[in-house]
Amino acid sequence: MPSGRNLLTWQRLLLLLLAILGFGQITYWAVVAEGIEKPLDAVCASWDGEASVGVALLVPRTTALDESRLEDALFRLRRARKNCRAGWLDVARQDYLSLRDDFPFPGRPVAAASERWQSLEQR
Repeated sequence: MPSGRNLLTWQRLLLLLLAILGFGQITYWAVVAEGIEKPLDAVCASWDGEASVGVALLVPRTTALDESRLEDALFRLRRARKNCRAGWLDVARQDYLSLRDDFPFPGRPVAAASERWQSLEQR
């Protein structure tokens, strides 16, 4: 029959092992799993593709004003993607709409882009 002192040592060892495993799992969730991004759903992916084209046209420009506009556009694009991944589609749609209106791409004038987005908005 195990002695009381020996049993107490095993209980402490198991408790310590359980605490270490719990801490390791929490660390994994906080560090590793946070960096894994969910993919965009189909609706957001189409909005993102169209908005990205307009933003991409800012890249070759080199003036300070254009670089500032690119910075702003990238911030807004990241925010729209983050909202979309969080499931806030209305907020993401507004972000993508403002990106499309502010940075239209050739062959897609601002008025035509706005009309299309508003028709999507009414659905």
